[in-house]
Amino acid sequence: MSLTMNNVEEAANNAAMRLAHLIGGSKSLQEESGKRDSADDFQSAMPTDMSVPAQDGESDLMKRDVERVEGKSKLSSQGSMKSSMNSKSTDRPTTSIRKQTTSKSDESSSAPGNALLFSMDNIVRQIRDDIITRCTKIRERMGAMRFEDKLEAGIVPEEYRDDLEKRLADLMIVGERSGLSRHKLCVYELECHFHIKIAMVHLEGPTDSLDKAIQLYRMGQYSEALPMLEQQLEKTNCYLHELIAGSMFNLGRIDEAGFHYQQSIKNTKSRNFSERTIRTDKQQSNVLAAARNAKAKAGESLKNKQYEHSQTFYEMSNDLYSAIENRREAVEGMLLCIGGMNDVIQALAKVRPGDGGALEAKTALQVILKMQDKLSDVVVRSGLDPGFQYQCLGICLSIVASGFEATGRYTAAISRYRDSQDAYSKLTDDKQRVLRMRECVMKARHVIRALIKTLGRANSEGELTTPVKQGMNIVLQMHDSFMAASDRAKVEPTFRAENQAECLNSVGIGHYELRQFDQAETLLQRGVDIMKEKFGANCRHITLAQLLYNMGLLYQDIGQLVKARNCYEDARALYNRIEDMASRDEGMKKTQEALEDIE
Repeated sequence: MSLTMNNVEEAANNAAMRLAHLIGGSKSLQEESGKRDSADDFQSAMPTDMSVPAQDGESDLMKRDVERVEGKSKLSSQGSMKSSMNSKSTDRPTTSIRKQTTSKSDESSSAPGNALLFSMDNIVRQIRDDIITRCTKIRERMGAMRFEDKLEAGIVPEEYRDDLEKRLADLMIVGERSGLSRHKLCVYELECHFHIKIAMVHLEGPTDSLDKAIQLYRMGQYSEALPMLEQQLEKTNCYLHELIAGSMFNLGRIDEAGFHYQQSIKNTKSRNFSERTIRTDKQQSNVLAAARNAKAKAGESLKNKQYEHSQTFYEMSNDLYSAIENRREAVEGMLLCIGGMNDVIQALAKVRPGDGGALEAKTALQVILKMQDKLSDVVVRSGLDPGFQYQCLGICLSIVASGFEATGRYTAAISRYRDSQDAYSKLTDDKQRVLRMRECVMKARHVIRALIKTLGRANSEGELTTPVKQGMNIVLQMHDSFMAASDRAKVEPTFRAENQAECLNSVGIGHYELRQFDQAETLLQRGVDIMKEKFGANCRHITLAQLLYNMGLLYQDIGQLVKARNCYEDARALYNRIEDMASRDEGMKKTQEALEDIE
């Protein structure tokens, strides 16, 4: 640092004023000494008078030091001039006080120089003591105050910091020009820095700075240090995992890189994406590649029936996608992972189907629930189009419901389908809203069928079992919601009629399977009427054929064989006009068998 003697004089002046106030004065320590004028050499820079106006309570020691600085600086200046004349040099005198005091060219200048050195050294030490004393007073005062009390008192930490750092700057200026050894000056500087840091900890309150957390720990304030240290541990773990992942990725070890990226994401407790650490374009590119790689590995493991590996890779891929800054791509990738995990559950559930799903499948179900929670959090915070958000949530809930169904948790599956329908009901696309809501009703009704097979339709008293009864009530609520939404939807009348008829057919069969024939007949007949009204007598739609066939089953079961035969014949005629060959052949076959059964 290049400094002139004006800097030295001003720093010494400021230090003397501050020290006088510290020892006994009550006047302000914030006096400014004005603008600093540059000087070329010691002679032109050294003032003729370094005296400081006496302040109230100024100590004798301070006065004596100031006077010695004032007097000896003049002597040093004269000695320097004499030395210059004796050497007959045309160069300007040196600006270094140390050179002035140690010059062998003029013995008469050495004694005044030593006195100046001693006086300046004394000022440096007292500046240091001043800083430490102030820091100690701050600690004593602020240590007993809560952070909220400091805010109420209007304490501004920056003002204290600026004052302490200005005093430390004075110490360095005077110390560098005083002839003090660099080692001792460095010790003074570090000592002051240490005390300033501790003082600022008490002033600024809670922070995530590692240095301040360590200082609090050393001061024994463990309750304040602990949350800061935990936060630093979280950040350190994340950062180390990212470094390891980046290294492995660049080495082509993508699977291992994905694992460490996953650990970094899991260690990040913050749910706010802006506070996460994987932010650079390179990191984003690496994580996306690792996510895709993990998803591909999961699919490959599933094909090879390596279900545990598949589960691990799908979970990894889901976590990695959650860190992708492109929120739409992240959500779509996470949905694919959840769908893949559901495939794992479906495969595992077939290991012991009589058990309602293998133990491994139920373990996988817990994983998919965690994946669902993470997806929901990402979707809600994504800022994407609300229609897209609700569609993603609806798909996710429907997938999870399928997992519950595969593991024999039928009541939970029906509830998830209802939640999925609620999400779909908020879609902005009317056509998609109708299709998705109808799909949820039909899936929930299929769960009722599985529930009946597992628990039976009725108890010993002939009443519906509680789970079946509760499940059917939910299905009926979903049916009513769909019918109301489809009536309001701005879609083509034939599209509305087709979807309403399919829903009525599904729920009607549900009543039929529960032996609730009256309710079943009402819903099935309503479906037939809607289709005939919208499509006319020459309707060639498979939905109407299915409705008629199911009504034939109902009438046959209750003994009304004439009605049953008529329904079967009408259904066969419709199946015969259907263009799809596979559906036509299947329909013709079952209606013919039904007619033969009546005969």
